Amino acid sequence: MKKTSIALSIIFAFSFATHAQTVGSANIMGYTKVSKPGNGYLTIVGVPFNTTSNKLNDLVDPLQFTGHDSDINQADQLIFFDANTQEYSTYALYDIRSYGSEYAPNTAWKAVADFSYGGASFNPTIEPGSAVWLVGKGSTTDTNVLMAGNVVLSSSRTNNVVAGLQLLANPFSEAVALTNLSLHVNATGHASDINQADQVIVFDTETQSYVTYALYDISSYGAEYEIYTGWKNITDFTFGGAYADAILKIGQGFWVKANNQFTWVETNKYLDNL
Repeated sequence: MKKTSIALSIIFAFSFATHAQTVGSANIMGYTKVSKPGNGYLTIVGVPFNTTSNKLNDLVDPLQFTGHDSDINQADQLIFFDANTQEYSTYALYDIRSYGSEYAPNTAWKAVADFSYGGASFNPTIEPGSAVWLVGKGSTTDTNVLMAGNVVLSSSRTNNVVAGLQLLANPFSEAVALTNLSLHVNATGHASDINQADQVIVFDTETQSYVTYALYDISSYGAEYEIYTGWKNITDFTFGGAYADAILKIGQGFWVKANNQFTWVETNKYLDNL
């Protein structure tokens, strides 16, 4: 059943710039600064760009990260979550540049179980709308890394959401309020029980903690109640509870916890600004 979203103002609160390419067609290049936390802290990085290959290394250069030649606990890490198996895979940045700049081409993400000179490099294809954990273990201070590519210009994008947990992101090059995403349209809501409602879990990098929102839905009482469907904090999951005020920055990933598989069709609001 189609449901009407609750409108909130979009706050653009993340660094972003675009410029037109002088060669080629209508591609628009963009970049975003992604915070890489120090001291082993985590952040969820979402993918808002396309590249010619959509390979990880083309979206974000591994030379921007801090690696190590032997100790994974001193190397920045990426943690991928497989929604189908509900399992994690961890990769650390193998880096022997300390032996000389000529070794820079050997810098690569490698599985922690194969973290050696001869270990296989990891450079997967990552589509817009996906997300990955970034663990900043190579330094004690927060720094920024740049993610760059072509702004996604398709009018909409379809994501298949599995039952269970999944890491996702807004697939388009914009900041957006959680409430203004179309994610709620085909998701499952409930009038009282958060465990029977699909949830969105937003990770706060600064506090290293989660905020969980569940889909509040009382449309079962009549079609006129569809306008009340929306995300609410699980601590205030009532008719009078406030709707989510979370702003998803460009390049910010989040968790979705779904009770059933469904299709998320997101429209490209960025195109309205061109």
